[in-house]
Amino acid sequence: LDPERLAQNVKMDDITEPIKVILLNLDDDMFEHITKALAPYSAFLSINYHKRENNIDITAKNINKYTTLKQIIHMASYIAYGNDINDYDLLKHAKQAYYVGGNKAEMPFANVEYIDRSALELIKSLKKY
Repeated sequence: LDPERLAQNVKMDDITEPIKVILLNLDDDMFEHITKALAPYSAFLSINYHKRENNIDITAKNINKYTTLKQIIHMASYIAYGNDINDYDLLKHAKQAYYVGGNKAEMPFANVEYIDRSALELIKSLKKY
């Protein structure tokens, strides 16, 4: 996650402008409680609920992989791979997208191909290019 070794260990009190908060492995009651508590903020925050894992990702509205990529490549088309709800916009707008290990209900777009969570399936999809 940090190949250039740029990350720093910072005390929470010293973080004044967080970009993302990830709540991991919440128990069912806590997941439901936080889901309800965050509901009033949905106009200002992008909140992705991962019920399968009981995780919640919170970022500022319109700050995600897709908006970041568009700042770099502008209108160029791209091929994308994703494996969870965090990749929704990235996969939705891709020329061709691959959803790894998921099902059609999670990413119901015509441009998305569903592949198993295996190295072999990934390699097969890459060979198309």
